[in-house]
Amino acid sequence: MHKLFVYGTLLERINPFNHLLEENSVGIFNAYTYGKMYSLGHYPAITTIGRTHNDKIYGRLYMFDDHQILEEIDVYEGYDPNNIHCLYIRQEETVYTENGPVIAMAYVMDDVEHFTNTRIESGNWLEWKRNHKNG
Repeated sequence: MHKLFVYGTLLERINPFNHLLEENSVGIFNAYTYGKMYSLGHYPAITTIGRTHNDKIYGRLYMFDDHQILEEIDVYEGYDPNNIHCLYIRQEETVYTENGPVIAMAYVMDDVEHFTNTRIESGNWLEWKRNHKNG
């Protein structure tokens, strides 16, 4: 069983990869993890460096059996496990659902602060995007 925590554009209903996750998951849960979120313009990134329990990232946990789905999401996120120069890395994180903590994969960019200083304090990409759609 693959467990993937998503927090950004994969939550957007217009994203075809959102449909892929929604239609092929055997479990979908609102969830959060700890980290800092930043805007890179049209998409966010999170870092785990310097995180505290005051720094929540809100998203969804998708659980699915088909490994091909994970490979397709890897391509979408620009992640290649054989390339150390990827923008994101996919790593295990503890995410929290109403049923308790779960170990899941998440796409993380620990050097995000080298690309932007636009912090999303709320840790909620969809909310931030709604409030900043003109800027």
